[in-house]
Amino acid sequence: KNDVVLLDRDPESVSWAMSNVDCLAIEGDGTSIEDLRNAGIEQADAFIAITGSDRNNLIACSIAASEFSIPLTIASIRNLSYSDETNGHSPLMGINHIVNPIQEVANHIYRNIERGIYSDILTFENSSLVLYNIYIETHISCPI
Repeated sequence: KNDVVLLDRDPESVSWAMSNVDCLAIEGDGTSIEDLRNAGIEQADAFIAITGSDRNNLIACSIAASEFSIPLTIASIRNLSYSDETNGHSPLMGINHIVNPIQEVANHIYRNIERGIYSDILTFENSSLVLYNIYIETHISCPI
């Protein structure tokens, strides 16, 4: 089990998270070394930056990687020019993985269209294998 600490500038978001999410929520700025330190970043195994600002996510992950040597950093970046930057041998600005939320939504929609009428489907990462869960009515004669 991992402990999750959420750091947000908006006091209402912090209050909501404390009431609805299983995490420690702290008011602060992810681009502030002092706020990151107060949130306990030195004990972190991973750091994820998912603000609405590409710039803040890049800076926050860079700080986590360079100042605190966090081994795994993930940033939400909407600018498509950065999407393939972490596929090389060295991470971009200390960021191990870049997630483009627009691309992720498009992929999700595509997978749903591809599945068609089947809703109980399991797909496997980096594989073309798809597992369909199909229910057969018991009153129907079936040779299986």
